[in-house]
Amino acid sequence: MPSFRAYPVSKNHKVAATPSVVIVCTNEQDGIQQAQQLVDEDEIELWDGPRFIARLKPLQGKKDSN
Repeated sequence: MPSFRAYPVSKNHKVAATPSVVIVCTNEQDGIQQAQQLVDEDEIELWDGPRFIARLKPLQGKKDSN
């Protein structure tokens, strides 16, 4: 089963080496969906080892729904 790492992106657009979150999933699309759940105020980058998968941004209106 594939696993990916999700890294937070700071306000100055730098990817933090830690803390990262390991996401175990069935495929890349599932990994992206799981990583989207980790997005709060900061963006998240999803990686498969050295391979960049996606940069995920906060969803519009996410905070308004709470």
